Amino acid sequence: MDERTWSAAEIATIVEQGMFRDAAEEEILMAAALCIDKASRPDLSGLTSLAVMTDPTKATDLLRENGLVQVDGLLKPDTVSTLLAHITKCLVDARSAAEETLQGQRFFANVRQPVNSAGDQVRCDLKLELLPPVVAAVTEALAPLKAVHIATLGATAELFELGALVSDPSALRQCVHADTGYTSEPIACSTFIALQDIDEDMGPTVFIPNTHQEYEAHVALQAREPTPGSYSSMTNRERLLQGSPNHVAALASGDAIMFDSRVLHCGTANTSIRRRVIFYFSFRAKGGELGQRAAEATPTGTLLEGATWGTSLLGTKEHT
Repeated sequence: MDERTWSAAEIATIVEQGMFRDAAEEEILMAAALCIDKASRPDLSGLTSLAVMTDPTKATDLLRENGLVQVDGLLKPDTVSTLLAHITKCLVDARSAAEETLQGQRFFANVRQPVNSAGDQVRCDLKLELLPPVVAAVTEALAPLKAVHIATLGATAELFELGALVSDPSALRQCVHADTGYTSEPIACSTFIALQDIDEDMGPTVFIPNTHQEYEAHVALQAREPTPGSYSSMTNRERLLQGSPNHVAALASGDAIMFDSRVLHCGTANTSIRRRVIFYFSFRAKGGELGQRAAEATPTGTLLEGATWGTSLLGTKEHT
């Protein structure tokens, strides 16, 4: 993603394409879904980091069943503080370097709805290297989550995304999406970790549980016209968003959501006066048919291209 201010003409084109309109419409539909009887909602209350480390079975089962699991206190306060300071400096340095080199893609990955209604760059996906503050955070997070990753993706799963999602005040709501298309088996998982308390006005991520295993949900999300022969004027997309319970991940600092790359989700609007920073990493399956599908289906925009090191769930190794 290039760090730049978009022109009025570019903004007009985006609006014409319907991205902002669709996101606003989705917000209304998903607000209605929040009124669904609580009895029909999956239990998404957070597990403690210690509980997951002691017995990862429940976390693994929740991830498999719901497409996501919340882990409270995944990072210690000192780790969060050090990492946030590191990311803040990296962001300043990356923006300066991107402006000087005109190569924003070296420092920033593609992100949905990067600009606000005025065309200002207010959301970005900052690529991170495995420098000490980042290594410390990943190592601490994987202490309880390693077993969950292995149970879901296999012991040879590899790190392929590493970064920080930054949402500044006035960032717009994203359209609902999945990070990868539908596949019959999980191919990748991401972990979002809050680096400050995230209130609902700061643009928390909203997830639609159980959609990771529903091919029909992925198809319905693309439906823009009423179903032929139906007595209802609603599209399948509208039914999906209005009728599916959703989960707003208003996390406390250090809390995390680990989710299947196929689950539908979106970042919401940051209407606060505070910056929201989420540290994230993603692992994907490697080896065999599943690994091949993962390599084909995972996006290339945030791959750690050109890195001089390789990582796996079994540790980090330097390439010679």
